[in-house]
Amino acid sequence: TTTTTTTTTTTTTTTTTTTTKTMSVEKEEKEKKRKKKDKEDKEDKDEDDEKEEKKEKKKKDKDKEENEDEEKEEKEKAKKKGKEDKEEKEKKVKKKDKEDEDDEDEDDEKEDKDEDEDDKKEDKDKKEEKEEKEEKEEKEDEDKEKGKGGKGKVRPKHRRKHDKERSKWRVTRATEIENDDHDFIKVTLKFDLGGDIWIVALYDHEKLEMIKLKVTGPKTYKWLSTKIASETENQCLSEETFTTGCFKGEDKSKDAYKVRLKASKEKRRKDSSWHVTYKTTLKTKAAALSPVATYDLGNNVWIIAFLQEDILKMLKVRVTGPSTKVLLGARYSGKFDKACTKSESFTLSCYKGADPEGKVDVLKMAASQASSWDISSGTSMTVGGSTQRVKLSFDMGDDVWILGFWEDNMLSMIKIRIIGATSFVWMSGRSMRNPNKLCTKQQTFAEACYKGKKLEKDDVSIKLVASMASTWSITSRTTVTGEDGMLIPVILSADLGDNVWIVGTVYDESLRMVKIRIRGPRTSVWMATRFSKSGAFDAACAKQETFSKECFKGTDPKWDKFPVRVKATQASVWRVEPKTTVAVGDGKPLSMKLTLDLGSNVWILGTFDGKYLRMVKIRVTGSSQSTLIAARSDNAYHKLCAEQRSFTSACFKGAVPAGTIWHIKLKAQQAGRGLEPPCPRFCRLQNGYMQPRRKCRSPRCCA
Repeated sequence: TTTTTTTTTTTTTTTTTTTTKTMSVEKEEKEKKRKKKDKEDKEDKDEDDEKEEKKEKKKKDKDKEENEDEEKEEKEKAKKKGKEDKEEKEKKVKKKDKEDEDDEDEDDEKEDKDEDEDDKKEDKDKKEEKEEKEEKEEKEDEDKEKGKGGKGKVRPKHRRKHDKERSKWRVTRATEIENDDHDFIKVTLKFDLGGDIWIVALYDHEKLEMIKLKVTGPKTYKWLSTKIASETENQCLSEETFTTGCFKGEDKSKDAYKVRLKASKEKRRKDSSWHVTYKTTLKTKAAALSPVATYDLGNNVWIIAFLQEDILKMLKVRVTGPSTKVLLGARYSGKFDKACTKSESFTLSCYKGADPEGKVDVLKMAASQASSWDISSGTSMTVGGSTQRVKLSFDMGDDVWILGFWEDNMLSMIKIRIIGATSFVWMSGRSMRNPNKLCTKQQTFAEACYKGKKLEKDDVSIKLVASMASTWSITSRTTVTGEDGMLIPVILSADLGDNVWIVGTVYDESLRMVKIRIRGPRTSVWMATRFSKSGAFDAACAKQETFSKECFKGTDPKWDKFPVRVKATQASVWRVEPKTTVAVGDGKPLSMKLTLDLGSNVWILGTFDGKYLRMVKIRVTGSSQSTLIAARSDNAYHKLCAEQRSFTSACFKGAVPAGTIWHIKLKAQQAGRGLEPPCPRFCRLQNGYMQPRRKCRSPRCCA
């Protein structure tokens, strides 16, 4: 029994084990099936998702293509519309230009018509007067004949001359006549005889040189006759009263005085009597702008250009007085040639662009009837037996000057109009005891000082020494070419007036000098050459302080033996103030420590930033406006470049910062002209460079 029980138990255990294994296998198979199904479901889902994504992507691509097509269509429409608007705008601008030109032509035609009517009226009056005179003479002759028994005899009538034929060519102010020193000087008088026959005249060295010629082209003519008058009436020295009756004196040959003719066949225009000055400003919301260019159209019509950031603002005006004008038109251009930002290269073709939108900026006009003559240092006055050199002078414009000197608490003054190098027309005189101290100094001498007791012409004797004022100045970069082709820096210069200069240098112990007339910043005309070897010239002529026109002597090679490479400039009218700052990139603003005026409102500004000398070259266009020309950073600068008195254009070197933004906060003001005392035009610096001194506006340049 015990054995049977054990067997039964064993059998039961075996059965249980078998059953358990069977269940485990089934479970694994079931799990495998479930995982397989899950995997299949996931694959199906991924496939569906992929299909959905492809479908969605396809839809998006389709929508994108449709949007692109729509955008392209809109762009084409906008482009077409913009082109149409631009064409319409250009048509309006052209129409406006044409209207302005028509208006100007109408004004010119009206003026010409008025002149013709005046001429006709004057000719008619003269004709009637002449006829009356002839009739009176005929009647008197008849009466005389009757008294002598010559009854029935009638005096034949005089043959009447036709009115003068109008000249097709017009002689311009640029015409020049050669004087006794073989220098060519602009004519001071001209008179139209009709039929292209003109009298051109020059008053120089107390002689009136007159040439009658017939104009045949812009630079060609047929010589008719030449006369020289040593004693001339005052009425023949003014163009308003210069007539054919003044053409008298000693006859001279054809080659006695050469003429460089400049004639024009353009529509007749009167020369502008008013000239736009540097004090003219354009007031905008941001700042007051100074002109960068002016263009004279004649008849006192001017185009004045201002540069504000990237916009060239041009206004056409008719100047009617020192502060009055009539606005004829305006053009604002964002695309313009760089040549249109300088007076020397500005032309009528620059005047284009769009009409200013909204209210036009306010133009504050400052014009003068500019003087062409300047007072030289040799001018003196004699009052009450006392002869003194003129120490006070004030230019009123139109060649009218107030001259004076201060002695024994008495201020003696005269007002004259200069008509030649040594000739003038007396206007009035004044004397004042114990005047305001401001009137005894050249810096503050002004028109308001001209008052007091009246001086008669007989009370004053004047020795005038005047010269045509130069508008260009020599810079230190001017060079003379040696015989071997070497460029030698100019270290000597003398201004003779009317842009005529003598430049010189000492090389190989010889003094080399060239006389030139400056025509532009890099152009000049050769006039004469002189050179002297060591020992043959005065030692004073080798120094800038004592160099003068008297030094221009020695051997004459008769040709341009030492060609000059001129670098000239026109004085700046804007002066940079110490409050000006420059920031490099995101750095802090640095105040300016060094300044250098290069002329034409171009300045180099410098400051120190750690071991670097930071410099910028800018063109000042307004009280807070400027254009960046170039920039330099130098960490190996010369010690002389760290001082204002020896800071020159030679210091402007070093690395050119690429991609660096320079933030310039400019503070500038207009510099006065003729307010500073006389001083040398150049001074010698320690490092061998010449620094121009422009009317002593900044005494730091030669401290």
